Amino acid sequence: MISSSLQNCWRCLIRYVFLVCLCASAAGLTTEAVAGQRRFQMALWASSNPDYVDLSWFGAGEPQPAGRSILYIGPDTNVAAFSYDWSRIAAVAIDEPYWGATGGPVTGDWSNPCWNPDDPRNAAVASMGASLANVAAAVHSISTTTRFWINFSEPEVQWMMDYYCPLPLDQSYIDVISLDKYNVPFSSVKPYYDWLAAYRPKNSQQLALVPGTFYIESPNYLDPYYPASWLQGYFDYANSMNSVGWDAPMVWLIAGWPAGDGSDPYYPGDIGGGNIWRGIFTPYAGQIATAWRRQFLSQRVDNFAGVVEYLDPFSYVSGWAVDRMQETPPYVDFWVDGQYWGGTIATESRPDVGAYYGINQAGYTFWIPPWANDGGCHHLDAYAVAPTAEVWNHLLLSPLVSTDFCFGYWYPPYGFPY
Repeated sequence: MISSSLQNCWRCLIRYVFLVCLCASAAGLTTEAVAGQRRFQMALWASSNPDYVDLSWFGAGEPQPAGRSILYIGPDTNVAAFSYDWSRIAAVAIDEPYWGATGGPVTGDWSNPCWNPDDPRNAAVASMGASLANVAAAVHSISTTTRFWINFSEPEVQWMMDYYCPLPLDQSYIDVISLDKYNVPFSSVKPYYDWLAAYRPKNSQQLALVPGTFYIESPNYLDPYYPASWLQGYFDYANSMNSVGWDAPMVWLIAGWPAGDGSDPYYPGDIGGGNIWRGIFTPYAGQIATAWRRQFLSQRVDNFAGVVEYLDPFSYVSGWAVDRMQETPPYVDFWVDGQYWGGTIATESRPDVGAYYGINQAGYTFWIPPWANDGGCHHLDAYAVAPTAEVWNHLLLSPLVSTDFCFGYWYPPYGFPY
């Protein structure tokens, strides 16, 4: 087994070779070179098409797809009964649990049951809440890296948002939260997500966006042009939410609905009022597929959280960094005056970070090369990057710290509390 220090050494050497090869072209980098990027993952309900998704999708009891995936279950599913490779299951998703439990799909009753203590739907809400908490606990006990995701209907979110009688549906055991509201531009959906982001029960809870990736064939025809044009609003919101803030990425995933695997060329269904919809892979949905795939093919930017906590120019730089999209510890690269100094891996145990993000391997210490101490003052940028990142990947990222320093001085903690 190669030691950690030797691994870091080889990585520094490889990066240095890349740096030498790319220095000549780096000065010519323009905004176009980093345009068309996305800061979120993409999936399609019921699809594992690698040309369209980062994460495959499969249902409880179905064969597990290759690579990382999302498992779709019901609220009464016994997840412990499955012998899946849970290290590859990024999330377990449940759809509209309270809406289904209260008979909403049948009755269409959007009124908040909280207003009437005698409303029998309150008992159904309480029972469903207990079931969801149990499923979440079971998932987390099996895999600490698998997210528990609930997709809510619009009335369920309205019940949460009721100022005078809110139903406590957005619980802290939910790792990812989303809602579905279709056939309208994102501007009509955005207020709900803004509220969910502002009132998260825990800072590590993330959002998923669920746009409609379908058109309506009959009897109330919806031209594919409209859902295709509305997708950009979801993409822009996700990129905006994930480009700022120490806890980015706020939006973990955009999951289009519906999809299907394309085996049925028509894939009919009923989304209410007798409307027949056609998913993204069906004939005449080409505009939707094109808009989706254009974003999918753009350069994906990994998102990180972390800080530089101590800087001692005589010896080391230390802090923590996590990749909130996966469990794999990120690399932390150090650039001084625009030159690459080296890097390390955030593999040190940090229970405090683990308590917040669920990732215990997060600490790092970078020992400053002795040759670097010239007694002068310099500018330091530290970046968390994916293990697969090449030199210049940091140009797409915000630094963990960007500061001036001078050799011979001890610098106090940087960053901010959790």
